[in-house]
Amino acid sequence: MSGFQVRSNRKKIEVEETEVDLIVVEGKGSLPISIGTVLNFVTSVFDVTDGGTLPVRTWVKELQEKNSIAFQSVKNLGLLLPSQRWSDWYPVGIIPTDVLMPSDTGKRDLDIVVRIVDSELGAAIHEGYCPAADKGNLGTYICNEQIFFKIPELTKPNCQGCGDADDVTGPDDDNEFYCSHCDMYFTAEETSDEEDDPSFIRYKKSVGLIVKLALAVAYADGEFHHLEGKIIKEWATELRNRIPPHYQEQIKSEVNDSLSDGTQMIKDGKLLLNEILFELDELAQENLRYEAYELCQRVLEADGVADSNELASLQEIAEVLKLNTEEVEKTKDLLVENGMISQIEEVKSHLGISDNIPKQTVLDIIKKEFKKWYGRVTNLKGEEKNNVQNYLNVIAEIKKEFS
Repeated sequence: MSGFQVRSNRKKIEVEETEVDLIVVEGKGSLPISIGTVLNFVTSVFDVTDGGTLPVRTWVKELQEKNSIAFQSVKNLGLLLPSQRWSDWYPVGIIPTDVLMPSDTGKRDLDIVVRIVDSELGAAIHEGYCPAADKGNLGTYICNEQIFFKIPELTKPNCQGCGDADDVTGPDDDNEFYCSHCDMYFTAEETSDEEDDPSFIRYKKSVGLIVKLALAVAYADGEFHHLEGKIIKEWATELRNRIPPHYQEQIKSEVNDSLSDGTQMIKDGKLLLNEILFELDELAQENLRYEAYELCQRVLEADGVADSNELASLQEIAEVLKLNTEEVEKTKDLLVENGMISQIEEVKSHLGISDNIPKQTVLDIIKKEFKKWYGRVTNLKGEEKNNVQNYLNVIAEIKKEFS
């Protein structure tokens, strides 16, 4: 066998009594290096079902590219030598299928693209694409998977008979929906062309509501700290940079208007958490629901004090928006155990640590995380144990930085 090759396998694993569906990407053969090189294996996913090549996105921040929400998992394998040749299949990436956001529902054909990247040079990968002349990309390898994505409940179409979506299931393999109330099959109607993209209008309104939601959480303790405002603005800037340029100004205006309107509503006593959540539940897609929760969590931690009203607000957000926060945490734990979160900046991002957060808050976060994983590492074996030990070492380095 010559060269390097990749393959994918479907695997279900138990994480604290919850079954997680994974695509495990494995590599085998000779590495494309002539000298000892520190290598990253970078995995992207494309939906190629309809003849196109569309990047698959995710709502989990730890699995997003730096400047987009396209899925990307990175596994650092440290220094490897040209004499090293993998005679057996070795895991180089994992893809939790539950966090993927394909271009459409139903049966989808996926291209899984694995790039071997010189970690010192890096590679300019954006929306899954990398320039052919990029010197940091040492090799590109592709394998395939087929997955059936269920349509999210909040986007199910209304039945063309009764006009309701409550009893609608599907789509099936023929892209048809079934209404048990009317006992009929139907196809979802195409959205008519409008001057503005209806899906973007919905997206824009959702972003505005998230800003107001974060303001409501920030004011839950009766005060508004400048750090809370800074975190909201940073989130909005980061979000804006992930979307196509021709939409960015509209999002910027929506955020500014929502900040202004929300602040005035607070002064008038009219910014009500439950009303915002009701609207957000009607509008927001799943990825934005989790974005809303994580933003509010960061706002809550900004001043270093978790007020009981703020904690109650966070719990209400999770309940009304139907978020499985435990599932998210288990997926993130899986990334740690598989070595997908191993560099200092990755760990900081994973823990929500930034220079804007008070030093004592950072140390409290580190203490809690260290205690959590120190108790687990003794029960792990092999590579997983090494990955978690490395994670603990990185946490110790961050602690030194903030001590």
